[in-house]
Amino acid sequence: MDFSSVPDRRAVLSIQSAVIYGAVGNDAAMAVYAHFELSAFRLDTVRLAAHPGFGEMYAAITPSDALDRLLENFFRLDAAKTLGFIQTGYLGDASQVPVLAHHITELKTALPACEYCLDPVMGDAGKLYVDKALSTALIQTLLPLADHLTPNLFELEILAGRAISSKDQAINAADQLRSDYALSSIIVTGIPEDDVMTDIVITDDGIAEHSHRRELSGVSGAGDMFTACYLAGLSSGLTAHLSAHQASEAVTQCTRLAADRRTLPVAEWLASQS
Repeated sequence: MDFSSVPDRRAVLSIQSAVIYGAVGNDAAMAVYAHFELSAFRLDTVRLAAHPGFGEMYAAITPSDALDRLLENFFRLDAAKTLGFIQTGYLGDASQVPVLAHHITELKTALPACEYCLDPVMGDAGKLYVDKALSTALIQTLLPLADHLTPNLFELEILAGRAISSKDQAINAADQLRSDYALSSIIVTGIPEDDVMTDIVITDDGIAEHSHRRELSGVSGAGDMFTACYLAGLSSGLTAHLSAHQASEAVTQCTRLAADRRTLPVAEWLASQS
């Protein structure tokens, strides 16, 4: 993917987790944005030693009042006027949600062209990473504000409120969410079918599938990298379908480099693209 020649690139504000070890949350996203020479700003919602998929982790959560003040100060800067996208990913606590909702609403009022991407990071492979209060707040408060939604299959089940056992059921559930919340796009990643994994993207222009051979399971960071690659494409003027296709290809290539590691080798993949 080479977005560097596309004019009118728009900056991204990435609000999600940070880790000491691994490439997840902002530690995956910011590397991707830097690679594509996209102006991006970060705000860490929580800091952990590693992805929660490694087991129970102490979380140094950014207090909601600190989050509020940081965003308030940032939006006074001229840099905030360059934003084309704001994204949220893994959050540390339900108390952060109303703060984020307030600032996202204010930003979209001040910058009507700015779009909000909700990566509803709640869990994967049948395991919740967050408590019920946070998952409920995401659905009730942030989902109605979203323009773009990027759940994995497990998160789609939570959002849709029902079990999903086939690709067709995933498409139906995702399309219903797109309609209910007037989403510009919804991308569901990691739908298994035999030895194939499929990502689906649904917009007003239709449904597209991007399938690839199933790679390793239990590798953290794939969803965070996917969303960053997807927004990098959108920010450069690519369509949602093309952006999702290229994001899917990038994550597949990166996952193949993971070998027996449990975290996505984003830096190694980026180096291979140079």
